[in-house]
This record gives sequence, structure tokens and C-alpha cells, in this order.
Amino acid sequence: MSEKTRKKEILGLAKEIATKAHEGATRRNGDDYVTHPIRVSENVTGLVLKIAALFHDVLEDTDYSSGDLVVPLLEKFPEFEDEIEEAIEIVRAVTHDKEDETYVEYLHRIKLAGPKAIAVKEADIIDNLNSDSTEKEKIKYPTALLFLKDEIKLERK
Repeated sequence: MSEKTRKKEILGLAKEIATKAHEGATRRNGDDYVTHPIRVSENVTGLVLKIAALFHDVLEDTDYSSGDLVVPLLEKFPEFEDEIEEAIEIVRAVTHDKEDETYVEYLHRIKLAGPKAIAVKEADIIDNLNSDSTEKEKIKYPTALLFLKDEIKLERK
């Protein structure tokens, strides 16, 4: 089987896992929650970023652990071990621990994690802005994008 076919298959399984993880959850507009990470994954390139995008809210918003994401992928696609591990590191980087860090601290941590984490977070923010944002988020998210692109500075408090 070709590598291209295997990549489509692993992305299909990642989508299934994300769908199951977010089962029953909805967006404010009533859409199934999983429609958001699917759209985010469509706006990044490469296997690692697409897997990370599909899983980007799982650790933050569900009871799933990183093991719940990694194990099924590794069992079926061991040849992609490095890509799977890198994707999960990105997921950890973009997971906001709202109890222990402010949003600004969270954004600083994403920047430190590197360009791939930034790419996933930017795609996440853009999708949120385009689909279901509150008035507060319409201010917060563009500011976050400017910070992630190094166009403004935000001080940690």
C-alpha cells in the first residue's frame, strides 16, 4: 500500500478518534463540536499538523488522555510513530490549562513550542473567529493572532 494511502487512512482514524472524543458536545451555534477540529485540520498542511489539529481540543475539553490518542494510531500505523509523537507534543503545547495559566501565559508557551504549534493555534483561532465567536472573542482572538505573528507584544501578569 502506498504511503499516500496510509496517510489518508491514519487521518481517517484520527478523525474517528476526535469524533468519538467530542461525541455529544456541540458548539454554541448547535453544530457538532467535532466540525471545528475538522475545519482546523483542513487549514493546516502536512500529516503532523493535520493530526494535531484534529486532536487540538481533546485533552482540554474531554476526559481523553494523550494515551487514548496515541495508542490506537500506533497500533495500526507503527510506521508513523515519529509523526504521531510529534503531533501529540503539539497537542500538549496548544492545550490551555485554564486553572494554572492565564491566556497570555498560554500564548507565550505556544510561541516557545515553535512554529508548528503556532500554526495549529492560528488555524484554531481563525476558525473560531469565522464560525462562532462572542463579542469578547472578537477582540481577544485577533490580538492573539497579532501576538503569535510577532506583530505586538503582550506582557505576562
